[in-house]
Amino acid sequence: MNTRIGFGYDIHRFDDSSTLNKKLVLGGIVFANEPSVVANSDGDVVIHAIIDALLGASCMGDIGDWFSEDSQEFKDIDSTLLLKKVLKEVRSLNFIVENVDLTVVAQEPKLKKTKSDIKAKLEDIIEADVNVKATSPEKVGALGNKEAIACFALVNLSKL
Repeated sequence: MNTRIGFGYDIHRFDDSSTLNKKLVLGGIVFANEPSVVANSDGDVVIHAIIDALLGASCMGDIGDWFSEDSQEFKDIDSTLLLKKVLKEVRSLNFIVENVDLTVVAQEPKLKKTKSDIKAKLEDIIEADVNVKATSPEKVGALGNKEAIACFALVNLSKL
């Protein structure tokens, strides 16, 4: 069996304007009472990091190669649809997702009560174990000053 590991990362600025009516989305879960992020798609940093990790592990480029941020085709798109497309391609190469490990970095929102919802949603889509961790940047830098939110992802693939 051939085992591969992929690493993914994504970061988005929080939207401080009142002109956008978007919601914050993390791992396919909507956070209605939190500020949204600036992004062409729904801005789901969790799913974007997973997509990059999947593409990296399977040597298929990166998320920008697949889903250009300049494309109107992906304007406000639900990132779970992008994840499903990439999973289909990964599986077509005879890879199986063994597990996904995530770390969300943000001063806010606090994810203690929602990590299990994110985990369940992602496990349903990915059909593999997903571990969701959250950490505070301890008020340091853009993440600590509530200017942005980021996510790191590791994916383990096995090839049949």
